[in-house]
Amino acid sequence: MSDAIGRREISFLRALEQKKYRDESGQFLIEGIKLVASALSAGFPVRNLIATKQMSENLPPEIEICLKKKPVPISVVSEKDMERIGTLKSPEGILAVGLIPDNPLDKISVVPIPAIYLWEINDPGNLGTIFRTALWFGVRNVLLSPGSVDPYNPKVVRGSMGALFGLNVFTEVDLPKLFALVQKNSARMLAADMSGVPPQGKMDGDNWLMAFGSESHGLPDEILLKSDSVFAIRRKGGGESLNLAISVGIMLNEITL
Repeated sequence: MSDAIGRREISFLRALEQKKYRDESGQFLIEGIKLVASALSAGFPVRNLIATKQMSENLPPEIEICLKKKPVPISVVSEKDMERIGTLKSPEGILAVGLIPDNPLDKISVVPIPAIYLWEINDPGNLGTIFRTALWFGVRNVLLSPGSVDPYNPKVVRGSMGALFGLNVFTEVDLPKLFALVQKNSARMLAADMSGVPPQGKMDGDNWLMAFGSESHGLPDEILLKSDSVFAIRRKGGGESLNLAISVGIMLNEITL
């Protein structure tokens, strides 16, 4: 059953474009047919769906199948309000309100290993692509340092193409938390840096964590000094550096396949 929503709720949904309100409410927007279907299919926590009247009466099969398995409330808005709420230039008539998982690193029961750690990544497009890459290579844990872009930023969510909903993402992981995790699990600490050497094949086992730094500043010395291995990507031609998302893809291909 669908219910209409009022002005106050619409204003709240519009505000979710800003990190401040996402943090305060623990909610974020999932926009478009493909992303909504991906979130529902993955069992990601969703508060409700927002749809235009036309869309609510003719839901795409991939969304309808998910709702039959696990119903989610649907609220109806006009096409004009849908344009106001979302960030897409051409709204597809449906979005979901996702619930940001409350999973502090020090309170989870499942060890988030293997994992990648991203130090001060601030490009939302890069982070979305890294989410897709990590999931492709079966690395389901992504740790973000303080000062990194919000993983629930609309550009990150769109850029992840649904991969976000299949990952465990941990934010505000400072160096003491990172080193405590590695030590507690006797994991192998790896770092990607131009000062390293190319990896010599696949990692033995999955008990490892690899750190990547920003394109501008790289990794802090403390990580490099405490790493068991520092790996670099072979360079055949010229160029100053590689895009971070591409570097992550190349390195995961080297050590996981």
